[in-house]
Amino acid sequence: MGKEIKIYLDFNKFGFFLRKHWVWLLFWGIVLGLWILNYLGGRFWGIDYELIKSYTRGYFYEGGFEKVAVAADSSYGSLAGFSKQRAAKDLHGARAFGFGENGEVYVADTEKNRILALWDEDRDGVLENREIFLEGIDSPGGIVYYQGLVLASAKGKLWLMQDTNQDHRADISEELILDLPYGKYQTNHLSVNHQGIFYIAQGPTADEPISDADSYEGTILSYDLDSRKLRVLAKGFSNPLGIAVHPQNGDIFMSDSTRLSPGGRPEELNLVEKGHEYGWPECFGYDPERNCPQKVNALLEIIQGVGAAGMEFIKGDLFPPTYKNNLFIALEGGKSGDPKKGRSVLRVRLTPASGTYQLKASLFAKGFDRPVDIKEDLDGSLVILDSGSGELIRIAPIYSAQPTEL
Repeated sequence: MGKEIKIYLDFNKFGFFLRKHWVWLLFWGIVLGLWILNYLGGRFWGIDYELIKSYTRGYFYEGGFEKVAVAADSSYGSLAGFSKQRAAKDLHGARAFGFGENGEVYVADTEKNRILALWDEDRDGVLENREIFLEGIDSPGGIVYYQGLVLASAKGKLWLMQDTNQDHRADISEELILDLPYGKYQTNHLSVNHQGIFYIAQGPTADEPISDADSYEGTILSYDLDSRKLRVLAKGFSNPLGIAVHPQNGDIFMSDSTRLSPGGRPEELNLVEKGHEYGWPECFGYDPERNCPQKVNALLEIIQGVGAAGMEFIKGDLFPPTYKNNLFIALEGGKSGDPKKGRSVLRVRLTPASGTYQLKASLFAKGFDRPVDIKEDLDGSLVILDSGSGELIRIAPIYSAQPTEL
């Protein structure tokens, strides 16, 4: 006859364990539940739970100022490296920013539905002062400064603001446009050319294909402030996010942060051609075989899920001459949740070639949490808005000798 084995459970110790670790047990129970829901929803019910995956898979990733590293560059002899500086903090959830003519910074504080004004009084590079420039803007997603005016995009609207008495608060505010589409996505980044024409990256309202040919969804819009006319410049994009104007010839570049799809469609860098159709969702990416002859090809395919966001051209002379007119793109990395995707800044060198451009893309900086926008300061340094860490991070070159023209 076999030996009888008895197992005793000490309920006192078990209860103590539960009381001590209930928070972690609850957390991992929720995570496990979400993953099971994601699996069942995708496999049996046809539901896309990519958002759930992004929150759970990327939960423990932490980037920011301390982890930011700039790629070494030995192509320019006197360039010894790069410096970094935390120019501002406590900006979690902000989506965009822009510099004013005196170096002040206007931040689209998306989570708190307001615009902030930051400034550096002692000129040490740190924006130690801040004021609420304007409150009550519903989820501002883009901002640009032009000749004393601040324009900001928001849910369904384009706002104009002005500070006439230099107290860092808007004493004039006006809703210029009231009927822009929004839903799951909304109006995103803004840019302006030398003639004062504003360009708007307009997102769609949902993941489904756009059925209305006259809709503003998935378009690049132009807005003339003098005539107050809004026009569709180009259409057929997935989710236009970043936008920038070439400082020499005025060409318009935009990042199309493609909506996540089972086909793994890439994100894009596009040259915006007036009146053209870009083909989403049937056509996407760079199509060398011209399977969509009536559509415009992307200049560059970027891996899906990196979140190609704000972008900026280097116009000044602080960086080496080889950097001038290069395009820098913030890769947010927030969509896939994979910490290996995005969370960096991409450098794109552009060479005009027969009406288009030849490109060479390389990593410029990494280690961010969620970089969403990038701008050139008046001194020529590059400043990146990291929405995840809530920081403005300034990057500038260090020279072993005075830079010279090539």
